Amino acid sequence: MRKKVVIIAFLMLAILTIAGVAYYPGCKAVYLLFSLFCHGILVMSLRKPSSYGFTVISILLWLGFWLKITIHLLLGTEYAEPIGNFDFSGSQFDKVLEVAGVGILGVAIAGFISNISLRKYNPISRTRDIPENGNKMSRFFDFLYIALAVIIVVFAFLDKRFNIQQTGIVPSVVLPFKFGVFFSWMLTTGLAFLVVALIIWDSRSEELWVRYFALALLEAVAMSMALLSRSVFLFHMIPIFVSCLVTDRFHFGTNRRRLVCASMAVLVGFIFSFTLVSEGRVEKYWAINDHVKVQKIAKTDQPLGLPTQPGELLYAGSGPDFALLSPKHLEKARSVFSRTIATFSRLAVDRWIGVEGVMAVASYPSKGIPLFMQAAKEKREIGKKNTFLYISKSNLLGADTDKYLFTSLPGPIAFFFYSDSLIIVFLGMFIVSLIAYYSELFVALLLKNPLITAWFSINLMLGFSQAGIDPYRGFLSYFMNIVGIIVLHIIESIYKKVIA
Repeated sequence: MRKKVVIIAFLMLAILTIAGVAYYPGCKAVYLLFSLFCHGILVMSLRKPSSYGFTVISILLWLGFWLKITIHLLLGTEYAEPIGNFDFSGSQFDKVLEVAGVGILGVAIAGFISNISLRKYNPISRTRDIPENGNKMSRFFDFLYIALAVIIVVFAFLDKRFNIQQTGIVPSVVLPFKFGVFFSWMLTTGLAFLVVALIIWDSRSEELWVRYFALALLEAVAMSMALLSRSVFLFHMIPIFVSCLVTDRFHFGTNRRRLVCASMAVLVGFIFSFTLVSEGRVEKYWAINDHVKVQKIAKTDQPLGLPTQPGELLYAGSGPDFALLSPKHLEKARSVFSRTIATFSRLAVDRWIGVEGVMAVASYPSKGIPLFMQAAKEKREIGKKNTFLYISKSNLLGADTDKYLFTSLPGPIAFFFYSDSLIIVFLGMFIVSLIAYYSELFVALLLKNPLITAWFSINLMLGFSQAGIDPYRGFLSYFMNIVGIIVLHIIESIYKKVIA
């Protein structure tokens, strides 16, 4: 069965690659080499032993670059994300693939080095098991399970009711004494982290897998609806689902019935949350701004003298929902379901961050170290538009920044190419990837638990793939995750002494 799947995948990739070569407007050899390189890295990342992080980032880069550019070449459709001055000439396509290839090479070499360390230390083979609960601890974990479910609902309600953090919207309530940072971390990472911790600590979690999988689904759906983000469900559920699959925590690998049931539950949960969040976004955003404006962008508002034609008009929509779900489209799509299908089909390929950011930055004439340093020090602030919005000529430029915090994402490769240096692109991707891979090794050696190691690394790489705006916030999130892992280790050590 596995051989048939591999053969079918190989034939599909071969057909798509050959078709892509035929439609590619630049040097055919460049596209072919880039394709073979991307496929090779993907295959290498799927071999064992391999870092979870290396596997995840390889898949995301493959989706965001090779698959996206190939599908758009074959279908001739427009890119969903802004691409700045990119003119679709052969030379600019070649430049984009050159930059992307250098960035992916940095990730690959870092992955190769980390895999050598995995073979040397082999931390997964030294997994230590949590001792049996006993009756008292079982009752305690029953209490924790209910308490965590209630906490998840409370956090979701508070965020939904008071708009402490919702995608693209300026907060209505700002918590004092940096509590907002903690609240934000709990919504985006912390609660999912607690779910994984509870699965690890309760020795009955394998026999009570339905209970714990339902808790993970509740957390993903609740946070997706609270944050008004369709991707949050996937970013919360995929790390838990994949980590349970690769570590066989719930016997998904040996029990196909469980795997099918869990997969169907994830699919239903995603469709449910996707539909409700899409409707909620339309209702919320149009309630804030009941009409889409077209306004002039002041020339003085440009970073580093980015030229704008006098009187140039830019669409001032406030996110992808405005472009997709304007009143004109709402009349055509009369049902909630049809709107969900339309949105999902649009995002299935275009959701992955990658090629558009490199297109925009590669075609921008004023790249250099000053631009790179400006972007590196930039923070997302109310009333301020970030550099990439101008470089990409995003339709979000006209959004009212006193109401909205939407932004387009360049991705890490495009971010490092602000410098106009392929060396910085390579070193940046190499160093950050190496830090991520060895952070995974640190977690594996500290906790000796493959489930939390897989979850930590997958979660980290999902965040890294969307980097490029407000690097400080990304480093802060990474730091809080590391602190959370250390606290988990301390609590686990105390717990084991109590049990012993």
